[in-house]
Amino acid sequence: MALSPGIRLGPYEILAPLGVGGMGEVYRARDTRLDRTVAIKVLPAHLSENARLRQRFEREARALASLSHPHICTLHDVGHENGVHFLVMEYLEGETLAARVEKGPLPTEQVLRAGIEIADALDKAHRQGVIHRDLKPGNIMLTKTGAKLLDFGLAKAATNLVATALTKMSTAPTQSQPITTEGTILGTLHYMAPEQLEGREVDTRSDIFALGAVLYEMGTGRKAFSGQSQASVIAAILSSEPPPMATLQPMTPPALDRAVKRCLGKDPEERWQSARDLMLELKWVQAGPAAEVPAPGIACRRRRERLAWVAAVLALATALGLAIVYFNRPTRETHTTRFSVSLPENAEGVFSRVSPDGRYLAFSIASGGQRQLWLRPLNAVSAQPLPGTEGARFPFWSPDSRLIGFFAEGKLQKIDVAGGPPQILCDAPGVFSMGTWSRNGTILFSVFEAPGQEGLHRVSAAGGAPTRMTILDESEKELLPFYPSFLPDGRHFIFRCAQVEDGSFEDRGICVASLDSGRARQLVDARSPVSRAEYAPPGYLLYARGETLLAHPFDANKLRLQGEPLTIAAQVEHYGPVGLVNFSVSESGVLAYQAGGSQSRLLWKDRKGQVIGEVGDPAEYFDVRLSPDGQKLAVSIRDLQALAGDIWIIELARNVATRFTTVGPQSEAFFPLWSPDGSRIVFCMPRDAPPFLHQKPLAGGEKEVLLPSSGTLQCPTDWSPDSRFILYMDRHPDTNADLWILPLAGERKPIPFLRTRFSEMLATFSPDGRWVAFVSDESGRPEVYVQPFEGPGERRRVSTAGGFLPRWRRDGKELFYLGVDNQLMVVPVKLGVRFELGTPQALFPVEAGPSVGSGYDVTADGHRFIVISAMPGTAVSPTVVLNWTAELPR
Repeated sequence: MALSPGIRLGPYEILAPLGVGGMGEVYRARDTRLDRTVAIKVLPAHLSENARLRQRFEREARALASLSHPHICTLHDVGHENGVHFLVMEYLEGETLAARVEKGPLPTEQVLRAGIEIADALDKAHRQGVIHRDLKPGNIMLTKTGAKLLDFGLAKAATNLVATALTKMSTAPTQSQPITTEGTILGTLHYMAPEQLEGREVDTRSDIFALGAVLYEMGTGRKAFSGQSQASVIAAILSSEPPPMATLQPMTPPALDRAVKRCLGKDPEERWQSARDLMLELKWVQAGPAAEVPAPGIACRRRRERLAWVAAVLALATALGLAIVYFNRPTRETHTTRFSVSLPENAEGVFSRVSPDGRYLAFSIASGGQRQLWLRPLNAVSAQPLPGTEGARFPFWSPDSRLIGFFAEGKLQKIDVAGGPPQILCDAPGVFSMGTWSRNGTILFSVFEAPGQEGLHRVSAAGGAPTRMTILDESEKELLPFYPSFLPDGRHFIFRCAQVEDGSFEDRGICVASLDSGRARQLVDARSPVSRAEYAPPGYLLYARGETLLAHPFDANKLRLQGEPLTIAAQVEHYGPVGLVNFSVSESGVLAYQAGGSQSRLLWKDRKGQVIGEVGDPAEYFDVRLSPDGQKLAVSIRDLQALAGDIWIIELARNVATRFTTVGPQSEAFFPLWSPDGSRIVFCMPRDAPPFLHQKPLAGGEKEVLLPSSGTLQCPTDWSPDSRFILYMDRHPDTNADLWILPLAGERKPIPFLRTRFSEMLATFSPDGRWVAFVSDESGRPEVYVQPFEGPGERRRVSTAGGFLPRWRRDGKELFYLGVDNQLMVVPVKLGVRFELGTPQALFPVEAGPSVGSGYDVTADGHRFIVISAMPGTAVSPTVVLNWTAELPR
């Protein structure tokens, strides 16, 4: 029964009816306590007897109570009086969008303004865990202060959102199936997404479909999907596409038409993945043509649509012959736009990634000794640091461009570009980790140079314990995958990889695999070294050979390359032997890459981290070891042209470098290790097959095999002070990285020193030869330990929060190591029959260059350090290319 004016519901006096909806009657009323006008929504008595409908009414109350937004109608109160259930809401003056659309289409600027406001309101609701499920013009009020979203009577908890949002809806009834009444799917037919019509589970993207239908109707005055019956409307939604908006309203911006069309994708994966994405797109359109970045494939389609429309107009106004002449005119080609992104002062070690929507560039840089993430909107003139991202490396984006993943302090973390503190997702040890984020909420990340944990790991974007993935090639041999990148389907991914067999590594180029299978196949061979790869719309695989960035036509459905690769850029920054080339590409046709090399320099630093000298010329340094007398330096230098690495000897007094090894192209000599008398150097060549352990006299002569290869990768780590033994690291597929002792007398039969299921590596003798410091991941992350070299004794853990690369002071009074955040740490120690140690203290951050290996060494007195450091203030600014495919050959 309708309520008459003057009737009271608690302190609220009914003034006049406002309307009747499927879930209740709405009245204008007066709040007698505050003397203000309110709107009251009443659930009629005959409906309140229905428990299911009463639950819906209560659900609307909870949904509104959880939301506070300028474009969502505010809930003031909820009550029950004399059997009447009611909601007290903000009273809005204006007209519904449904009433406005009856008068004709809205001007484009009003469509955009209202669309932005509604999308912003939906984003708020979705973040709070609420799906509207009945978005339509009748549930949108146009007021003087903007659009207001009404009627959450069909709202449902968004169970796929993060748990923190769900806690705010913890009192909502659990729904495991779509809500129906006597077999009828609830909602308003013309605005329902296909999954709603088919009775499947809905999520936030169902609201985005409805909003697309609303925007279409606002801009054209016609429904996106119509028919003579319910069946024909359903058929239209499920199987047909609405005409382009421009065919009904010629002044519709193509970008708005494109945004609406994406909302109306039949498959939720084809739509905008969040209301915020849509809001940002509408703001971009609102900013005008200068703000648009047309996608390569879309640009061609826009030209065709523009020509078709112009030709149609000419056909109405001129003779058919003039129209034919017009159709035969050459089209204007789209051009690329290039610009450089300015960096903060003294920026070092830049690694940048463009967002999927092409609006932002996130980059990790070090400035003033502190590494941090920076964010640069591409329509702005400067970048800003993201607070809380200190130590961050290798950023990557969520598919909706809202979140940035990154690695810091041995953890995988994420941060919202809109603000707020970062969230830790899981542990992620090692160096050169890189991640990729699928549309399905899965993150893959690779771990490199963390023995025992190297390879590919999978974790939910909401966080949790990561799972290591085993990837096999077609012959059932294990592959070591790194630098993964998802393909558009969100299931398949590409990655750079090596074949692992009995501990030896063979470069296998670029491969493709699936989350559903541990099988992979090769896409790009490794006849010459290739880099990481990314998929780039409308159909290319981007990767580099050497320092040349290429675009190879690629069918993402059949997972096959086509034709020959095309050159995009030369001399892009190449991160040494790990093949990490610095580039990224967006879905909208924005390419960002880093030009130039990856040079670093050798610096002398004191215990405060102050630079007190420099050695040699800038180059790509990898390992550094001081000679026992402190007069020379052995260092690995990589040749960027030959993609090879040699060991050089630098005389420190004269600052003169001499080549020590001469390897062939695509070969490398690493981990130089001085004999105690300084007359010989032991080193490894990991790309050789088999990878022997070599030694060579400093006075000259050919290198000789010191240890016959076991087929595994063997790298020397230290030489005992009495010259009797060499410690070396041996990677084995069953026990990961192990430590072995090579006696230099007699038969030279190796003896295991530490061989467990964990990884032990980077061992070094104490000056008195009694103790060995080494790194093990037995605690779950790499830590520095010390234990006796011979005989019984206690193993002691030295580091307290992760550690790498231990180095002894020559007099045995201190032990140094690198913390997981690259802080150089020092621990007071006392050698002898017993080993005593103090508390680790931080000295200074070691901001190493891209290729670090053994990135530092310490003098005998522990007062000076030789450090591989990135070039300060000489970092090349990232180059951004808009519409990068326009310059490719047609």
